Amino acid sequence: MNITLSSGEQAVAKMLAHMRHGAARSTGRPNEKIGNQDDELTDLNGIGGEMAFCKAANTYPDFTIVGNGEITPVSDCSMFGGTWDIKTTVYPNGKLLLRPSKVESSRTCDYYALVVGEMPKYKIIGWASVGELVRQVNMIDLGYGPTYALEQVDLHKCQWLT
Repeated sequence: MNITLSSGEQAVAKMLAHMRHGAARSTGRPNEKIGNQDDELTDLNGIGGEMAFCKAANTYPDFTIVGNGEITPVSDCSMFGGTWDIKTTVYPNGKLLLRPSKVESSRTCDYYALVVGEMPKYKIIGWASVGELVRQVNMIDLGYGPTYALEQVDLHKCQWLT
């Protein structure tokens, strides 16, 4: 499913990306992105992907901005009785990725969704449960350390979005 954010949604995403980036870096929270892309652009596309997924799912994303040692929310939204983390990549053939540090710190969600695109256009690819994603057989290294990964063909389609 393809989603284009409106000009108003884009403005909200830009403001939130700037605020989240500033809050995260000022509090020394480690940057867990996978790759060498620009930090603020990564934050912008990540929030854009969250908003696109939630727009398609008719739910509301968690827009919490944390600072001063507050605990970062684990999930981007909640629906179907579970927590969801929306992962966004600009790569058309990108994988659904999850850092092992999230698992080790018990900061996982029930479900993970993959969104591909760049502001303002996104495509909802699919989803997997944490149990499907966090398996040793899914561990790969893309040059930035080991991470759990699923190919797009291994994800469930979001049939409830149609």
